[in-house]
Amino acid sequence: MIADPSRGRIPRYRGVSYTSPIDTAKEAVLVIDLANRLAGPGKMHRLGKTRATNCVLPNHEDRSPSFVVYPETNLW
Repeated sequence: MIADPSRGRIPRYRGVSYTSPIDTAKEAVLVIDLANRLAGPGKMHRLGKTRATNCVLPNHEDRSPSFVVYPETNLW
């Protein structure tokens, strides 16, 4: 697709070709492993069936856990 300069944005690809790489990545990497790497060793805390930690973004300090991972469904 060619970008439409009058609209100022590039069209996004949707459909099977768009979601296939994302689904493949989700199957290859467990979200809990990625979250552990982002948060740092020992920072994820178990809360029932979930795991939680403070925000994993740099330069963003919060005092309560706001990043929650659901290992059963591989979602965050």
